Amino acid sequence: MSAVVEDIVGALETQIESVEPYLKKLDFVIDAQKQYQNLRSQANRYGVFPLDATVDQIVTNYYIVDHDFRVQLLREYANRDDDLNQREVTYALYDDMDTIIRQVHQSRLACPDIIKNVLLSSISEPEFFEESNVALLEAIFVIKYNKSTSWNT
Repeated sequence: MSAVVEDIVGALETQIESVEPYLKKLDFVIDAQKQYQNLRSQANRYGVFPLDATVDQIVTNYYIVDHDFRVQLLREYANRDDDLNQREVTYALYDDMDTIIRQVHQSRLACPDIIKNVLLSSISEPEFFEESNVALLEAIFVIKYNKSTSWNT
């Protein structure tokens, strides 16, 4: 299963980079504490990480998995006396996420033989780290894929 998961993470990253080329990969996607220690250096970045997976169905030669993947987008904003820049970065993050959602859904991550469906489970409320002037938006994608039950594949 790890090869499929790694392929899906790579495909998600490729799709994100194709539609949002200004974004760079986060240095830390697993350990949130490390990521949040120096957010300014992590601004205008994205991260992809696999989460929970459930077996949806087992058939004779394969099983079907519903697997959650977290996509994080971070953007920097200028601090002001009001919240105008926070609102503007919120709208920009939602626009970025919308572009990514449409690309991922339409392309099925360019893996139609493995990936059967891509669903958007949720988009979080934006989180603001005022000490670093960075905003974070997270989405959870549910990716349904097949995996052979054979030991040879």
